[in-house]
Amino acid sequence: MSYDKTRKHVRIESEPGEPITVLFKQSELKELSQRIEVRDVSLGGLGLKVPLGSKVLKKEMVIKDFELMLPGAVKCVFSGKVVYKRLNYCGIEFINIDPAERWKLEIFIAGKKQEQKRNSKDAG
Repeated sequence: MSYDKTRKHVRIESEPGEPITVLFKQSELKELSQRIEVRDVSLGGLGLKVPLGSKVLKKEMVIKDFELMLPGAVKCVFSGKVVYKRLNYCGIEFINIDPAERWKLEIFIAGKKQEQKRNSKDAG
């Protein structure tokens, strides 16, 4: 979990044992889904690591109805806009979030925050 004073939302990092994955439905992005790594997710959006040199995702591009798979087989469907693109990193801001989808993400993030709080107490 990471948070700094410039961010509006807490970020939850994707973990190797419990990866967060994304599946784009738009035809020009489908193939990219297999080669993308979700770095982190928050209530505001997600950070991606994309193949170096990939030019498919462009800043300001709107991506409709992509699936975000959270650990525990929880599927959320979002639309978003590319707000950051540099080298092989990309930031997507969620837009027009359905309340039910936001709720699923809130539950996931709250659970991860609790888990990290317990782990830090156990370590201390």
